[in-house]
Amino acid sequence: MISERTKAILLLTSYLSKDLDKDTKPLTITEWNEVVRWLRNEKLAPEDLLRGDVESVLSSWVEHKVSKQRIVDLLDRKMALALKLEKWTKAGIWIINRGDAEYPESIKNTLKDKIPPILFGIGNKDLLSKNYIGIVGSRNIADEDIQTTKTIVSQLNEQGYGVISGGARGIDEHSMTGILQLNGYVLGVLADSLMKKSSDNIYRKYIIDNKLVLLSPYNPEAGFNVGNAMGRNKLIYILSKATIVVKSETKGGTWEGANENLKNKWVPLWISEPADLKTVKGNSELVKKGGRWLPKKFNISTIIQAPTSSRDNQGSLFSSYENSKNQTHHQVNEPSISLEMRKKNNLSNQKENQNELFFNFFIDQISKVFVDEEFQKDDISKAFDLNSKQLDEWLKLAVERELVVKKLKPVRYRLKNQF
Repeated sequence: MISERTKAILLLTSYLSKDLDKDTKPLTITEWNEVVRWLRNEKLAPEDLLRGDVESVLSSWVEHKVSKQRIVDLLDRKMALALKLEKWTKAGIWIINRGDAEYPESIKNTLKDKIPPILFGIGNKDLLSKNYIGIVGSRNIADEDIQTTKTIVSQLNEQGYGVISGGARGIDEHSMTGILQLNGYVLGVLADSLMKKSSDNIYRKYIIDNKLVLLSPYNPEAGFNVGNAMGRNKLIYILSKATIVVKSETKGGTWEGANENLKNKWVPLWISEPADLKTVKGNSELVKKGGRWLPKKFNISTIIQAPTSSRDNQGSLFSSYENSKNQTHHQVNEPSISLEMRKKNNLSNQKENQNELFFNFFIDQISKVFVDEEFQKDDISKAFDLNSKQLDEWLKLAVERELVVKKLKPVRYRLKNQF
């Protein structure tokens, strides 16, 4: 059963029909986040946009990059959505939004404000919470590469881990079918053709047997798109405990995905060492960039090493504020006091205004770091280097203004109205 919230988010962010979407493009993740912030400020939920007169609900919408008419036009695609939902449901496809409990926490924690609003899937949703090692590689492979992949997945299966990969022909497909044939489990993250891929003979049996779940942030009927493929690649890394590159060229999706992971330090990157390094240049180049050679025989505990968390690198909140002053398009008003204000107000009023602006900046920053997840006081303190007294004051104020919900036993917080 698709919730009304999910329907509203689908209407605003997903492609449904070539004819309808040609004139009115669905919202990007950045644009959707803008709508989410407005909904939160208005104490509304996405499903409220489906009730009554949408023009009236949007009466306080202040147009920036997203026009009111565009929102209205996207919401007017209800008939197209109904037809798609009927078709997708018959194919066994389920849909979750980023506020649902089943939505993988690792995506929320890592991508922050770049989280895909919707995930489409087919198969057992319980498999989303299993432990995976990512396996990626080239589409163009030799018998040696196939044998290397089989050896790797056999060791993973023996140690109780599943495989996460992208479902493309070549290394991806061999890693997925290889561990499934050993009675292991797989999470396939697809960039296109979710519905078609789920009906393939090589996968259908394992979906029915609850050994395989296929996942995609894109329309289940979408064709191949390079941008979508790159977006898919990052999810493979983020949903894994570590990722192994079996074969890589020095260009293409495998190469770009591995370099993006090295840059962001999402998970440890391991590189399979080929018999002839000269024939697989990408592998040795990735090791030079920070990847590590995968031992022929490995223990999971040795290849899973906690990468530097993006949250650990947040630094001081006030340092972040100082950096933001140099950005042209920041979401928070400039937290500085003009000379005119200094003349008009006394020192007490100045301090009050500045505190309010810092508080707003504080809320903006934790909204990016703790996207739809519970957090404790210590989590914020570590992320932003704030003293305990200041943090207590701001958390109390955030609860009073209903920006944050406080929970007890143990004391923890959650941003209100995250969608």
